[in-house]
Amino acid sequence: VSNWGGVWGWAAGLVTTGYLAAYYVNVIKTSGVGQKSPPDWPDLSHPADMVGFGIQWMLSFAAAFFPAILVAFFVLPQMYNVLGFALLGMSALLGIFIYPMAVLLTALYGSAGAAFNYPFVVKSIMRIMSEYVMAWVCLLVLAIVVVLISLLGMALNFGAALAGGAVGGELIGVIIFFLLYQVILAGVSLYGYMVFCRLLGQVYYFSQRKLGWFEG
Repeated sequence: VSNWGGVWGWAAGLVTTGYLAAYYVNVIKTSGVGQKSPPDWPDLSHPADMVGFGIQWMLSFAAAFFPAILVAFFVLPQMYNVLGFALLGMSALLGIFIYPMAVLLTALYGSAGAAFNYPFVVKSIMRIMSEYVMAWVCLLVLAIVVVLISLLGMALNFGAALAGGAVGGELIGVIIFFLLYQVILAGVSLYGYMVFCRLLGQVYYFSQRKLGWFEG
């Protein structure tokens, strides 16, 4: 959506991201208290609230990959060699590892500030290391499956475009295939993130005593 329509497109994209983020946060919270049924979808009568959720969601991503961003923009230009790329790779892997915890903290504390508190992030992971690693491996497999489905869809879409050109430009068929691919990709991504958030909520539900976030 944000690619179409300039400023209004970006605003619509941010509201859409915030709407989905609000639902994902609800999935984490309800799963975190042991609720088995999925939550209701958020009320869209206040779009400004959705913008806030969208910003917090993006900040949780930024918190996880902030070290990698710093290395990419400030270290790598001054150290454009094997060591610089090694630092970038390690910081990116660190971001991938702590990203689920950053999302969990942002959802339950209602602010991405907790995700930027790196000593607290590390301490939380250390308290539930075995549970966190098992959940992280499951999330990694889920992410790989979603990416593979996306790549397969892109390959099929590209093949359809080539085939359309080869047979004289069956443009309408290519457009329909492209739109169908976008719908399937959106559905797979949505379901994948729902499973991701459900698993994060379950991690908190079974490990909340070890974490001790809201005690006292």
